Amino acid sequence: MDSEFVRLEEVVKRCGVNRRSIYDWVKRGVLVPAERSRVLPGMVFKKEDVEKLEVWINKHISVHAAAKKIGVPYLFFTKWLDLNKIILQEGIIDNKTKYVLLVEWLEKNQKEIVEAYNQSAGKKRKKLGNYELQIEHEGLRLFGRFHWRGEMATIINVKPLMVRDRHGLIEVNARDIESLHPSLEVAYAGNRGTLVCRVPKSSLEDELVCEGLDNIVYYLGVKNVRVYEEESEYIVSCRFGILPLVPSILHVLDSFVADGGEYFVEGEDLIIGDVEKRLNIGIPYSCLKDLKKVASAQNISVQVLISRIVEESNRKRNIN
Repeated sequence: MDSEFVRLEEVVKRCGVNRRSIYDWVKRGVLVPAERSRVLPGMVFKKEDVEKLEVWINKHISVHAAAKKIGVPYLFFTKWLDLNKIILQEGIIDNKTKYVLLVEWLEKNQKEIVEAYNQSAGKKRKKLGNYELQIEHEGLRLFGRFHWRGEMATIINVKPLMVRDRHGLIEVNARDIESLHPSLEVAYAGNRGTLVCRVPKSSLEDELVCEGLDNIVYYLGVKNVRVYEEESEYIVSCRFGILPLVPSILHVLDSFVADGGEYFVEGEDLIIGDVEKRLNIGIPYSCLKDLKKVASAQNISVQVLISRIVEESNRKRNIN
């Protein structure tokens, strides 16, 4: 008669779960304990109930495990299931598994799901006619300036290593570079948004342009600048930040900033984008709405408007 019962430890092995999951099944009524046997003390279950549960588990797989099995991201997989209106079953595999799928269904649809993911990933990686250059490689920085044959040269690409000097463009070995200007280790900027410059490749023959681009990368840091190459120009995307007021940087921004790019001078700083130093001033929401209207009419940010109001107030106070 005892052969008709299965101990808790054996259920753990046969179903591939832990003891906590079995306790959860008992609590939820998924698996009902049998009456205790004198020979098999402790919690035991009917053999036929365990076999049914074992068959069910082998036929199903959790959504998270399914995504991992076919090699696609979990978020993509759940979106795909939702778009295709796939009905999910309630899961009982463990206390964390909410929904499951049939293993047979997954095997039948795996190819379609993987192909959909590859197409989606390909669209995200595509750069619409341009591709991103590596900013830094093996210690060499794109647009970095260095001494080359007794004069200054500029790195135009880092892989392969291409430089431009007054004689033109040439491929060189990294070991031939002397006195490379080091890059600042600037943390990733927390300021949202970017300013874009479209720099014609022909303009890199201008010493001031090369110096300006080098300074932008240097002061913002390689983590905050991305460069995309097209046939005749570079697209330099900079995260909003604060730069020193260097003439070469200002020259690049004045000459090549894309439409809508906002930058302005404040003291000895060059402010790129909406990163005006924040003011810890409590402002009622109704007042903030009015400030937004005024700032929009003047084509400036609210932060800039507030700063100007504060500056004007301080000026009047000093006069009085």
